[in-house]
Amino acid sequence: MTLQETQKLLVILKKAYPRYYMESTKEEVEETLMFYHDMFKDYHVEVVATALKNYVKVNKYPPTIAGIIEQIELLTDNNTAETLWTAIEKAVRNSTYNSVEEFEKLPPECKQFIGSAKALKELGQMDGGTLNTVTKGQFIRTVGDIKRRTKAREDYKKLGSGLYLESVED
Repeated sequence: MTLQETQKLLVILKKAYPRYYMESTKEEVEETLMFYHDMFKDYHVEVVATALKNYVKVNKYPPTIAGIIEQIELLTDNNTAETLWTAIEKAVRNSTYNSVEEFEKLPPECKQFIGSAKALKELGQMDGGTLNTVTKGQFIRTVGDIKRRTKAREDYKKLGSGLYLESVED
């Protein structure tokens, strides 16, 4: 996303929440623009614009950056809890003789929930009713946290040693 595109998104925010941005100084607007651009420069403008519009439709207060990113993730996440659970079910069905191979095929979130190929094989030996009620319920409840932790780790790895804060004036 370019700086000009980020500026257009901030105009949407200003029009959607005029009272909130009414008393902003030119310097504050410039700082906000640069900060928003830094946070969203790696996203496609249409995705951010759609996420922002979706946020504005249902919220009375201006979004935080986290609020916009949450909307972006809702738009772009193909690994829903149900989709991931379907992958686990398939792996469990084939785990009796192929647990290692089936475990390796799973998405990272599923691997983290199950833990190991041995645990996958044990799930395959569990009665179907328990698997599809208790275990599925546990997975559905925890998969959101697992996804957030996985994403946080990936983001941290991407930053690497480049993690620093510029001097912040009080």
